[in-house]
Amino acid sequence: MMVNQKERDPTLLVPPATVPGVSMTLRPRLRRKDVPAYLASTHGIDIALSTLNKLATIGGGPEMQYAGRIPLYHVDALDAWAAARLSKPVRSTSERSAA
Repeated sequence: MMVNQKERDPTLLVPPATVPGVSMTLRPRLRRKDVPAYLASTHGIDIALSTLNKLATIGGGPEMQYAGRIPLYHVDALDAWAAARLSKPVRSTSERSAA
């Protein structure tokens, strides 16, 4: 499930540096400390920062890139990771085990 850019969390919007006539734009990459708020507001997935830290060490978390020593998460990678964590829609708890 891809999220329309207008539906993304407005707290992650930052003013563009040099684009006249545009009031806000979404940051394409987020620092790890910003990822839990993004996932909760965009996908309804609550995840602790400590869990992201652990997943970055052992694997299984969203893809990241580094800017020097700082890990950055592209919002498309976060959206894909969140979609992969969600099950298909079910109408009862008995359908969940069959999924």
